[in-house]
Amino acid sequence: FIAALYIDKDLEYVHTFMNVCFFPRLKEFILNQDWNDPKSQLQQCCLTLRTEGKEPDIPLYKTLQTVGPSHARTYTVAVYFKGERIGCGKGPR
Repeated sequence: FIAALYIDKDLEYVHTFMNVCFFPRLKEFILNQDWNDPKSQLQQCCLTLRTEGKEPDIPLYKTLQTVGPSHARTYTVAVYFKGERIGCGKGPR
């Protein structure tokens, strides 16, 4: 759309569109991370805590329990970071 606006009008129209429709929402979009699923958010957070010059630590997931028939299983999974359990949850996947 932006390329079409630029071709049809000019850079001034694109600049106005971006200032009105895009830039005001950009900061909130980045801070809220609504586009990012919880697992990805956790991995990004863990990557920011890495030690300079070392391989980054990543969260490890361990299945603690599997309940139910194969078509309707419920899993209990714990997440560990740097050897410490930081969370646990249940769900169908």
